[in-house]
Amino acid sequence: MIPRWLTVAVVAALLQFVPVPSGAAPSQPPLKPGTTWMYRYTIAPTSGARRTGTLKLTYGGMTTYRGKNYYYTEATNTVTPGLVARDYYVWTHGHFRQAAEQAYDAQNNGLEIQFDKTFPFDIPERVSGHAALVQNGVPQGDVPWSVAVTYGGAVKVTVPAGTFQAERWDTKFQFGDTRQLQTVETMGYTDLRAEVKHYLGAALSSTTTRELVSGPVL
Repeated sequence: MIPRWLTVAVVAALLQFVPVPSGAAPSQPPLKPGTTWMYRYTIAPTSGARRTGTLKLTYGGMTTYRGKNYYYTEATNTVTPGLVARDYYVWTHGHFRQAAEQAYDAQNNGLEIQFDKTFPFDIPERVSGHAALVQNGVPQGDVPWSVAVTYGGAVKVTVPAGTFQAERWDTKFQFGDTRQLQTVETMGYTDLRAEVKHYLGAALSSTTTRELVSGPVL
């Protein structure tokens, strides 16, 4: 079974970059390493107190993970102090596609998910496969997964950073016996607002929201 801290905070932030502006697709991400966004971040469990804090997201550029080169982002937040989540992506035809995820909690417990296929969050697409799960460096076997992305159209969204004309993307992500239903409203490469409902089996366990406070809207 996937640790609860993973289902709440790690898979919740599967992708931080979405639709590519119109025009020719650049050969590499038009983002500067070190670019940072700050979000108001809320976790609302079905039982227990609602908690709100700040989430910091940083685009790190290119790095090497398990012998391969990927682009990556790193996220930390004040609601679950000590948790560091890093997502790894490939860049294909002007889109980021998820390849792997790595996270460590405050007790230095580590968990990695290595997908057998890459998948987007800004293209209407359905993808499924198996992912290698590694906990504290020890392989835990393969876990089935699937992603379904649909386009929700143009929307107007107001967040602490301002009011924007955005695009909505809905994503259903299934990973073993956990499921996340995500709605994200984006402008260019920037997430403005995201809401994720987390399920363990058929039961809703929590809802997380992320609303842009500061950072470039690209």
